[in-house]
Amino acid sequence: MEFLIGQISTFGIMFACGIILGLGFDLYRRFIGKLRRDGRAWFTNIIDILSGIIAGLVVFLVLIYANWGEFRFYVLLAIFMGTIGYFYLVKVAFKRK
Repeated sequence: MEFLIGQISTFGIMFACGIILGLGFDLYRRFIGKLRRDGRAWFTNIIDILSGIIAGLVVFLVLIYANWGEFRFYVLLAIFMGTIGYFYLVKVAFKRK
């Protein structure tokens, strides 16, 4: 029973991590949109790479905290569901008219 509780708590933590990644990506898109209008393509390429590295580090560190770095299918599913959940549920509240 402890194994199942550990998996459920890991799923919840990684779901929250997916929501945080969705929020970060949304903020990133708004920031990059302003830079692209200014014509700084080289800078946006560097920021793209850095944001991918930061997102990977966040997932890695949260996964180490949640279950000692065991990457399983339900972890990937939880991150994906959290990100999609952000874009379809939470983002509706902040949508511009």
